[in-house]
Amino acid sequence: MVYLLSLEKKIDMPNSHENRLRRQAVEESLADTEDLSSNTKAQIKELADSISVSVNMSSTKATMIATLTSSSEYFVREESRKHSLFLDKMVKVEKEILKLRSENV
Repeated sequence: MVYLLSLEKKIDMPNSHENRLRRQAVEESLADTEDLSSNTKAQIKELADSISVSVNMSSTKATMIATLTSSSEYFVREESRKHSLFLDKMVKVEKEILKLRSENV
């Protein structure tokens, strides 16, 4: 509990460890990228087909990846995937924070 002179009232200040856990979850979610280079051409084609992107199997794997990743469909898929990852991470962090708080009571 911190007393703020400017507001002349007491408020709860967030725990710095809790903030660090939340910030780490955000940073990990933003930094996460899908490594398509380890996929086979068939797997790249399957992913492309699943989001309605046309890639040519006779192209090199690098060209197929470039075609796929430069599409707006892939961008939308990646944003959705990262958003889901972020939500999953935040749920885990909030559960961990609640556990820590209950242990400290």
